[in-house]
Amino acid sequence: MIIKAMIYILLQFNGHQIGINENGLDGIVVDSTSYKNVEQILGEPDKKDKYWEKSPWISKGNYVKVYTYEKKGIIIFMDKVTSKNWVVKSIHVMKPFAGKTKKEIGIGDTYAEISQKYGELKIYSISNGYSYIEISEPKSAVVVELICDDFCKKSDFKVDWIRITKTNQ
Repeated sequence: MIIKAMIYILLQFNGHQIGINENGLDGIVVDSTSYKNVEQILGEPDKKDKYWEKSPWISKGNYVKVYTYEKKGIIIFMDKVTSKNWVVKSIHVMKPFAGKTKKEIGIGDTYAEISQKYGELKIYSISNGYSYIEISEPKSAVVVELICDDFCKKSDFKVDWIRITKTNQ
């Protein structure tokens, strides 16, 4: 009973249970939620940054706002869509984030655990030193990438962090 209570507490942020869904995180919709709503849901970030970014999953070449919630294991990347409005473009989660996808995949899961729920999946390796598996749900508005911080094979793949972005980016 104590273990269940601890898990429940870990999943609670400002009274809301946060998980990964077909739009982003519960309450935070990629390509729609504004920075004000992010603060209402997650509270004041531990760190706020703003810098120039050009990448397909965050911005096409613009300043981005980055809200880091270190104690929650969440980083929110926002792009400016109008002169006054910043919206969520990408969400990264890592330890201590305890939320899961609909099929119960989360930080620390192995390739064996992931393939039991999604079948055989391709592992992509990126030249800057990490590997990832893409697990988009049918009719999902987002792409969920499970990322291993090294060049990983099936035998040693373990989810170190998760990136959630819009499907058409």
